[in-house]
Amino acid sequence: MATPPLNPDRIVSEALALLAEEGLDKVTLRKLAARLDVQAMSLYWHLENKDELYRRMSRAVFTDCLNSIPECASWQMWLKAFGLELWRAQHEVRDAARLIFGARQSGAALQELAERIVAPLMAFGIDAGSAMKMQSSVQAMITGWTGFDQSFGEELEHIVPVKATMEDSLDALIAGWETILARQSCSIANEGRAETALPS
Repeated sequence: MATPPLNPDRIVSEALALLAEEGLDKVTLRKLAARLDVQAMSLYWHLENKDELYRRMSRAVFTDCLNSIPECASWQMWLKAFGLELWRAQHEVRDAARLIFGARQSGAALQELAERIVAPLMAFGIDAGSAMKMQSSVQAMITGWTGFDQSFGEELEHIVPVKATMEDSLDALIAGWETILARQSCSIANEGRAETALPS
């Protein structure tokens, strides 16, 4: 069977396999080239450098999260599913949190990824600015809990049930956004009534 042609998708897939087996510190272009049975220099036809490899790997992890979210009836359900998928990925993908922080996303790539993440929230009628804050707050909270869990492990579990508390925190965060959105809606309605009441 012929070897599939070398392309960015194949490189990233092999890099994620290497990550799972040996950890982020071992994901080097030289080792990746050896696994792909190509010269290291040939990777530069498809990747600018190691930073681009990390960016593509990070985007692949996020894409998997988004594709795994089921159809949701409300933005609250979607935001919780997004948080739980992030938690899953950050625990199933070895060194995922380090990969995400180590991936120096370019402005255009970061904007493209952010727009894809907020699109489902905007489909529920949430404005772009609020949607961006909402998904960012979920990412920050989940990644923080992942850091706690992976840094302290069993010791932390003796103090607080990590996964259950993470889910409680996620529910509280979503409830907080419900309050903020309701306040914004009330403020807009009050402004509209005030404008209507102005004498002509």
